Amino acid sequence: NLRKAAIQVPCQMDYDDVWHYENGLIKVSKDGLWGFLDEMGNVIIPVEYDSAAQSSHGLICVEKNGAYGMLGADGAIIIPCGYEDEFVFRSQSIWGKKDGKYHLLTLDGASLSEHSFDEIWCGQDDLCAVRIGGKWGVISELTGEFLLQPVYQQAYPIFDKLIRVKLNGKWGLLDHSGYEILPPIYTAIRESDTGIICVKKDGKWGIVALSPS
Repeated sequence: NLRKAAIQVPCQMDYDDVWHYENGLIKVSKDGLWGFLDEMGNVIIPVEYDSAAQSSHGLICVEKNGAYGMLGADGAIIIPCGYEDEFVFRSQSIWGKKDGKYHLLTLDGASLSEHSFDEIWCGQDDLCAVRIGGKWGVISELTGEFLLQPVYQQAYPIFDKLIRVKLNGKWGLLDHSGYEILPPIYTAIRESDTGIICVKKDGKWGIVALSPS
């Protein structure tokens, strides 16, 4: 049995490039600009952006004249173009960069934190290390609240809501509540998600096994 194609949607051969995307949206390009159609050929997002990319949340990051914004799948403007870099999408929040600072936003574009940050390092479990000036702390990407205040030389969320921190040139290990699991007395720490932590002190390496939580 041969299958025949029936043209259901009239299509003008008017685009320079076409990509089929999720959520019933089709990405199209014309004269170097991008937009989206629905599967009936209706324009949902005008072909007027320098770049456009759909996130796993169904939101669309767009760029216009070097500034980034965010649209809903229906074309509604959630964040006007005014950010200086592409958004970083997390499980339930977004990082945007504006005026040289990082801002934590909800998926609706509202601010999650009253603070702005010079640098971010996103880890697991919705934890993110943030730098203010020369000091690092850790915030929850769900609430925007500080879990660790910015008093550390470095901080890295790793696994099971554990955080490797550096203080006075030495490394230690905390949990997300700030409870000290390993004091910052080690020149190096290597971790794995097996619960085995390798630590170096006075030029020698040892092994620490974390007890189950």
